[in-house]
Amino acid sequence: MFRRASRTDRGASTIEFVLTMPLLLFIMLITVQFALIAHAQSGMQAAAEEGAARARAYDGSAGQAHSQTTKYLQHLSGSLLDHVSISVDRGQEQASVTVQGTVTQIVPFMPTSITRHSTGPVERYVEEEGGAR
Repeated sequence: MFRRASRTDRGASTIEFVLTMPLLLFIMLITVQFALIAHAQSGMQAAAEEGAARARAYDGSAGQAHSQTTKYLQHLSGSLLDHVSISVDRGQEQASVTVQGTVTQIVPFMPTSITRHSTGPVERYVEEEGGAR
């Protein structure tokens, strides 16, 4: 029923473990890196949208949008992002916020820079033609 291990099979499981463990560890680290990137992308997009909403408001400004975006980034992503830059452009017709940053790198040689952008029309008051009804 049971076959006894021959002398040539001794230590085979140790060698198999030593050969497969680094590969499994590398796959696990790649999975964690992708999860960090996905989390950072989500937080950066939410921050860009919040900042753009503030810049688009009737009484909004580029400075208010920048501070709102910074606040959201700190709250949502914390210390996960490095080298963060926020650019806000508020014109007469459109407002846009661009957030760029780099995610903490776990796996070497893997690109971790992220850019998220949000744009929308600026709110403005338009009087009805012919007066109020």
